[in-house]
Amino acid sequence: MQSMQSTFPLLLVLAAAVPAQQVWVVDQQYGAGAHTRDIPSAVQMAADGDKILVRAGVYSATIVQGKSLTFVGEAGAEVRPSQAEAGFAILDLTAQQQVSIRGFLIRERTTGGAAGIYLYNNRGTVHLEALRVAQVQIVGLHIETSDTVSVLDVQVSGGVQCAFARQSNVAMSQCQLIAGVAGAVGLEALDSTMVLSDCDVRGGDAISSTWGPAMGLVATNSTITLGHAGTSVVAGTGNGASALPTEAVRASGGILVYDPSITLQPSHGGPPINASGTSVRAQMVATLTRQTPSQGVLSPLEVRGNAGDAAFSLVSLLRQSQATPFGRVFVDPVAFLLVDAGILDASGSHVFSLPRPPMSLGTPLILQTMLLDASNVLTLGTPLAMSY
Repeated sequence: MQSMQSTFPLLLVLAAAVPAQQVWVVDQQYGAGAHTRDIPSAVQMAADGDKILVRAGVYSATIVQGKSLTFVGEAGAEVRPSQAEAGFAILDLTAQQQVSIRGFLIRERTTGGAAGIYLYNNRGTVHLEALRVAQVQIVGLHIETSDTVSVLDVQVSGGVQCAFARQSNVAMSQCQLIAGVAGAVGLEALDSTMVLSDCDVRGGDAISSTWGPAMGLVATNSTITLGHAGTSVVAGTGNGASALPTEAVRASGGILVYDPSITLQPSHGGPPINASGTSVRAQMVATLTRQTPSQGVLSPLEVRGNAGDAAFSLVSLLRQSQATPFGRVFVDPVAFLLVDAGILDASGSHVFSLPRPPMSLGTPLILQTMLLDASNVLTLGTPLAMSY
């Protein structure tokens, strides 16, 4: 296996590939070093590729249209959308553009914002990390016609729709999607490709026989992959007349692949999966997950799969994902680095540490593992994106 010392020089190559950008400082109190008091004005001032550092405070909803930007919220940074607004709306990114958002609480300002996060018509990449979305009236996370979206450690609760994806490619890891409204689905996917690892997805509870318990996941003409024992999809519950049989997952058309180790929890005698015209496969899904980070490293990272498989972990800057015969590849197929190679132990696990390269603020990387079994069959693990 490669050592941390031998890997670190390779990661310097990735760091060198990221050009220097201006950092704009937003501070509601306009303290020392601040450029502006609110995020929208920083977006106007920033050039394509700049970074926006947001200090503790309460800020207005923000729209980014056709511009590469990185947003990093310090502890206490909060965005409060008003009615008919989204906390962050990311629109019309070209294939070469990228937006990264990390470290914010997003919740309603008055009677409820339209969305916590709204992504639409993005050919480029969007990375969401360490976000908390709560008390948003309509939809917590709305992703539409967006080619490559990576989501890490995002918690969404409430909303008429908790999370929704249409005609998009999304990789989610270590997320919670908890519907807080009766009849609200935890996650709905339409004509999309979604990979979930170590995620908790829950439908809303019932309040009457009319507004019965909701499914955790509803997928229509989509390719859904559910991996890692930490993933659970849970239907809402009810009492009395509202205690209706409800499946954890409802799928129509498309493909559903799930690891047998995950939790699928229906309610009131419903089936775990209700599928119509869907190719459903229960099989091992190789995963890459982040454990508790430590000083100086993104560490430890754990690969899980079948015991004895050879695991090769790759890293690159976040780029557009590509469909392949082995599954969707999120790592850049040209400009990637091999950062670890090892054999999964008897429990099907392999843990390694990745040094923290000197990347600029908020730069997202994407990791993905390839596994090779004793019969030389290659499989792709779930991707994992994280920023600095």
